[in-house]
Amino acid sequence: MSVDLIQTKLTIPPSRANLVQRERLNRRLDDSVNHKLTLITAPAGFGKSTLLSHWVEHNKLPIAWYTLDGGDNDPDHFLSYLLTAMHTVAPNLQLAESAAALRQAQEATAIETLLTFLINEFQQLKQPVGIVLDDYHLIQNTEVDAILTFLLDRAPPSIYILLASRKEPGFNYAKLRASDQLLELDEHDLRFTPEETSLFLREVMGLQISAEEVASLEERTEGWIAGLQLAALSLEGRADVSNFITSLRGTDRFILDYLAEEVFARLPEVLQSFILRISLVERFNAALCDTLIEDWEDATWEKLRQDFAGMQELHSRPILEFLDSSNLFVVPLDHGRQWYRFHHLFGEFLRDRLSALHPGEIPELHRRASTWFSSQRFLTEAIQHALLAGEPDVAATLIKGQVKPLLSSGETRTLTRWIEALPEETLVANPTLLIGQIWSYLLNDPVRYQAEIQQTLGQFSYTVAVTPDSIQQELARPDLDPEKRDLLGQYALLLAFLGRDNQPHEVTIELFRLADSVFSPDDFFTRAIAHSGLASTYARQGNLTQAEQAFVQAAQLGQQSDSSFVYLVAKDWEATVQTQRGQLNRAATTFQAVIDQLSLLASERLPLTAHAYVGLATVLLEQNDLDRARECVEMGIDRGHRIFDRDALLDGYPILARILHSQRDPKGSQQAMQRGLQEAQKSGSEQCMAEVEARAALLNLAGGDIPAAIRWAKAHNFLPVGLDDAASSLLWIERLALARLRLAQGDLPLAEAILKNMLTELEDSEFAHLTMEVRCALSVVLQAGGDRESAQRIVSKTLLKGEPEGFMRCFLDQGPRMAALLRRVASSGHSSAYIEHLLEAFGESLSEDEPIEPLTERELEVLRLLSEGLTNTAIAEELVIAQSTVKTHINHIYAKLGVTQRTQAVARARELHLLS
Repeated sequence: MSVDLIQTKLTIPPSRANLVQRERLNRRLDDSVNHKLTLITAPAGFGKSTLLSHWVEHNKLPIAWYTLDGGDNDPDHFLSYLLTAMHTVAPNLQLAESAAALRQAQEATAIETLLTFLINEFQQLKQPVGIVLDDYHLIQNTEVDAILTFLLDRAPPSIYILLASRKEPGFNYAKLRASDQLLELDEHDLRFTPEETSLFLREVMGLQISAEEVASLEERTEGWIAGLQLAALSLEGRADVSNFITSLRGTDRFILDYLAEEVFARLPEVLQSFILRISLVERFNAALCDTLIEDWEDATWEKLRQDFAGMQELHSRPILEFLDSSNLFVVPLDHGRQWYRFHHLFGEFLRDRLSALHPGEIPELHRRASTWFSSQRFLTEAIQHALLAGEPDVAATLIKGQVKPLLSSGETRTLTRWIEALPEETLVANPTLLIGQIWSYLLNDPVRYQAEIQQTLGQFSYTVAVTPDSIQQELARPDLDPEKRDLLGQYALLLAFLGRDNQPHEVTIELFRLADSVFSPDDFFTRAIAHSGLASTYARQGNLTQAEQAFVQAAQLGQQSDSSFVYLVAKDWEATVQTQRGQLNRAATTFQAVIDQLSLLASERLPLTAHAYVGLATVLLEQNDLDRARECVEMGIDRGHRIFDRDALLDGYPILARILHSQRDPKGSQQAMQRGLQEAQKSGSEQCMAEVEARAALLNLAGGDIPAAIRWAKAHNFLPVGLDDAASSLLWIERLALARLRLAQGDLPLAEAILKNMLTELEDSEFAHLTMEVRCALSVVLQAGGDRESAQRIVSKTLLKGEPEGFMRCFLDQGPRMAALLRRVASSGHSSAYIEHLLEAFGESLSEDEPIEPLTERELEVLRLLSEGLTNTAIAEELVIAQSTVKTHINHIYAKLGVTQRTQAVARARELHLLS
């Protein structure tokens, strides 16, 4: 299932044909386009919504309309509606996708990230667009106020906001007032003038009253439109008009109760009963009203027929039409007039009246509303009314039936919100909901909800009287009923997922297999989850073949379960494993298939596209298709921000940094890497931070910033390091960065030791992509140390592995030494076409001469400083070495390049692309 937005909240309320034309206010609103914020504040009943809807409808301006209610205090809820509202007037912007993704995002919401995207999207607007936020007084959450403040501060001039509220909003708008960016209308502006009052009472309400009586009524109500309407209804058929008007208490806050009593009391008894019952729901249509009055007896309907002569159909539709045509405070919510709500004040009065007159009926009415909303799949309202009916067990039952569908569709936020609305005693008594709550926490943000996950897991264990140590024994019991077997299977599945990083892989694999064996063969969704977890554990174990096979099975099960979400998650990670195995062509095909299928689903599964685009960019980068790689990774990062896909951002920014570096944009490259570091810090994961920091060190080394790489190593106590530490338990990427740093520092023995130890560990593994990188790095180190034969042997073997899949960056990222090594390998008749392609990417060709001997990293540094015109003394100060050492390096450079002067050395170096 999918929980849809209530579209009537985003529909401009239709204005009535017989409204009083308020040109003075319309002209004021015409000027709203020149102000960032138009603020309309007045007590209830002053016609704020009516004024706005009439102005919007008659000016035909591009206006996004959003009527708020209490549920919009949830920032994610508010943003989801706001994005969808904007999409109605700016369909070319990618806003509806973000709204759908926000409702099913897997990660914790990063509000500022989404707002930044929204601001950037607004920059593309070709004409001014307004946003109406009606009933903003219902917002009591400072986070929502902060969202609006952010938009007002940063939105381009093409965006202007019109806000209607009973009270002043909670955010500070003094700066807007000071800069003449605020247009204000209050109750004094909205009050009916004497002329407007006369038009309203005589022409709209059809009253035959004198000018003096009009003036008196206008004075007593002070132009309060709702009061005038209520008074006019009370005046219908009265002979003592003047006395009635005189008895009004003017602006007394109880005037609404007085007038509402007068209106309510004058209605037929059967109609009173009708509106009291339907007042219990925020919105209603004829079918829902029929449900709420389903216990009416025939005599009641007959009385209704008598009161309303000519009423033929005995159901709610004609009654609603009567209420609408009689201006009895029902507000149509759509142009087809199928859905209505009561005027807020009148609805409040009716609910108070219902509580006073018929308190015993209220739980039953809530129960009926819940049942009807449930039958129509309006589950949010169904659950809300079940709770108000005092039936949390009914609400729990409704939620229980949606646990797997919500997880299957990725709508974990909705599941979390529903479960948290239940009383604790109800939740603890429903182990299925405890399981659902753990899954929602786990899929949203396992780091943030770590404590909640453990607490809820403990509650589940206590409720079912099964501990992690006894799970296998319990599942082996032959007398276990199917429902508990399924629950314990879910428990085993969660224990497996939660233990992947802190228990032996064999234990985790056994738990995943146990869980899979428990579930019904046709429970495709849950079994798909089990196989995905099993696949990820195989990948952690280094068994990539079995990981890929398990992901294939997970994808098949996801497809059988009709869960596109699970299917595409499995296919996405299957492609990731293929990339790790060095199967670049297969991985590219799989990633592209995921992206293509997601595009067919439009916005419904947007979260997955972020990671799929970044994955495809990784493959394209390795194949040196830089333009396409950049296009993909930027798409992945953009969508990753919109739907808060942390994996996509953590992988995406370092990939973008490498691409920009390869495209000779060092500033852009460093900025991208800095964003990557920020995202890693937000994740709260030490491993994520360590990986991105190591990638930043590699980028610094590639750009010649050795001091920055040294600072990284020292900060992590990697320096000083000895030969005994070369095979340490550092992350792979950290060890590779450390080896490259040692090479740059001229410590060739340690660089060689680190890389050889890595290669020994990788030799029998399936991590072909990483193995290729390590081999390329080792061949360069060996050549720098003079062991050309070993270097050529390793690079030849690497070329054989890399050519079928189009590997390039693992060679290119090694720099000029690799170019020289490739020319030597090609001279022996090995893979000349492939090598020619690689050398072209270096900017060289097989026919070019090479230096007599490759320059060391330190010699390349000295050469760079020579090209910048620095003296020997300045070079010594820059590199913190003796001048005699500088002279030695310069002599070696001259010898290797076959020159005798600085200018010749620089010119020759440029010919050989040593100064890129």
